[in-house]
Amino acid sequence: MDLDSYVCPEGTYDLVTCIRLLHHLESADRRMVLGHLAKATSRFVMINLPYSSPYYRARRGLKRLLRQGVSRTAATWKQIQDETSQAGLHIVHSRFMVPLLSENLILLLERKK
Repeated sequence: MDLDSYVCPEGTYDLVTCIRLLHHLESADRRMVLGHLAKATSRFVMINLPYSSPYYRARRGLKRLLRQGVSRTAATWKQIQDETSQAGLHIVHSRFMVPLLSENLILLLERKK
């Protein structure tokens, strides 16, 4: 789906999801997508993206050395907070899919009123 050309009335859906996309995007593009998702929902957005911390950066480096696949980009907690806030969303809940084994963070976001 082309989010640049997708148009739906604001607040059309109660919950909008974006799974396995944001790890391909740089920060500016993530903000744009989050803005589209925030407009489409009347309340909640659920996303996943790779989390960046010293531990997960070291883990990603090791995976690269072993020639295993890694996500193109990852976001720090500050970046996640800034990007979601700029899109008009706030973080309700966050959880790692598999703590310590996966940098994949699942977030439940709510549209700011």
